[in-house]
Amino acid sequence: MSAEPLGLRFAPSRLQLDAQDRALGGYRAWIDAPGQPVFDGLVDYEVRVASLDLASAQTFRGQWRVSEGRLEVGPGQAIPTGFYMTRVKPAGRPETEYGDWAIIGVDRRPLWNASLAPSDQSLRLPPPPGSSMIFENLDAAGRRLGYTRVDVETEPGTLGGATLRFTKTARDCYWQPGQDWNLRWALRHRSTPWGSMLVSPGGQVHRSPWPGLGAERLNVRHPGNRLGDAATQGLLGGFGRLPARERLELYEQADDMWLFYALLPPGDRVPAGLDNRPQALVDLAWGRPNRSVDIDLWHAAALAPTRPSAALRMRYAETGAKIGADRVDLAWSVVEDWEWRPDGLIERIAQYAGVPPLAWRKGIDMAAAERLKVELRLVDYDLPDRRPLRLELWDPEQGKGGAELTLGVGAEYQLVATRADGRPYSGFLEVEVHRLFVDGVWRDYPPGSRSLWRDREGKPIYVSDGRVAIGGPAHGNPTDWGVVLSARPYLANPSINALYPTPDTVLIPNASAADMSNTVRLSFGFTGPPPA
Repeated sequence: MSAEPLGLRFAPSRLQLDAQDRALGGYRAWIDAPGQPVFDGLVDYEVRVASLDLASAQTFRGQWRVSEGRLEVGPGQAIPTGFYMTRVKPAGRPETEYGDWAIIGVDRRPLWNASLAPSDQSLRLPPPPGSSMIFENLDAAGRRLGYTRVDVETEPGTLGGATLRFTKTARDCYWQPGQDWNLRWALRHRSTPWGSMLVSPGGQVHRSPWPGLGAERLNVRHPGNRLGDAATQGLLGGFGRLPARERLELYEQADDMWLFYALLPPGDRVPAGLDNRPQALVDLAWGRPNRSVDIDLWHAAALAPTRPSAALRMRYAETGAKIGADRVDLAWSVVEDWEWRPDGLIERIAQYAGVPPLAWRKGIDMAAAERLKVELRLVDYDLPDRRPLRLELWDPEQGKGGAELTLGVGAEYQLVATRADGRPYSGFLEVEVHRLFVDGVWRDYPPGSRSLWRDREGKPIYVSDGRVAIGGPAHGNPTDWGVVLSARPYLANPSINALYPTPDTVLIPNASAADMSNTVRLSFGFTGPPPA
């Protein structure tokens, strides 16, 4: 039975060269043997070297003598630029006993662009818990693909910080256009040598059980809204619940790769003097090898925004690759522009596909129009506050509405929800029942009798652009029944699922601080006159 593989890590994981291509500093390789205090002896090493442009690779093998668990290499070494993937095993042992790969990079450029001067403007990040954004997705020809909703969940995620919840109405929408995937993405600030930086440590991917996200609908409709594609609006906010379709992704980085998945400048401050020329913040950072890729490269640059309501445009470029013995196989290469608003919301996202890897080092236009895959434009947003919603009931058959409505058995009605600033509300509702007419009498409910508003199957009802239509399939066909209620936004959290209902007993409580709305009274199917 073979022993556990040796562990290997480099400190630092990046070497910078001088004008004569000699390393400015040295490095140390740490070799750990499980179950031993320190490792002493010979190790076989295998090094796969990929050029910085990922155009070629070659392999070297040899032996190192390790003393007290480390190998030290001093500064001044002549080392060619590239990515060095290295693994080790005890000398003479079979190939199967090699341990995991570790990366050391050699480059002439600094990791961080220290020449960018900050302005006086800072962004408010992450946005307040309970905030939401709705984006219209357009393809390169300007055709609507559907909609993406992004919620800032009220509960901290498993990776700490804030969780941005991406759900979409169609397969070709963002996140991961062309895939049936939704995402819960973690953002948090971390301390770096350059100050506090907003980074992403990873996220949880949710894959829909249904191709195209469209095989199951809520039993509600959304008439008259601006968003279109009304049949699928209720899927916003929904995840599949099958464990096999959930995956936690960690963006692993070496100890000195502080800027891997860095999203904004230090302190979330907008750099001064931005224009349409990308100015690099992070030239090249990378993640640790994992099962899917050997190296995951990251680049971030700042530009002037294209939208008047945005304060900063950030360009993020990412390339994943497998480094083989004699070649490099690219896993992906993608570029995204995010335009951040001063309040921490996002005004626009543009994703470009088919961008050559490390294009920013080759002078290639990474945001060329012919590479645009999907563009997201903000069409609705919400920053939670205490102000109440305004509710109205509407009878589409009779063309009338107000705070009171009486309908026949199985009839359809619409609930209209408006924010305090007059904009239509989009999202889930927490309803408070004040009175209920059952068995011929009105019964008063105790104050605070609140729950998530659901259809008869227990699925949350999603109000789309201020309206939702409720018919017999959603509310049943009650007779001699009435209700008096008010409502407020139900802010998104991990327990909200528009596809699979979660009982109120295990649902994370609504974190909304908003006052309850005005009351409305709805009566159904009275054989005689409706109750006063």
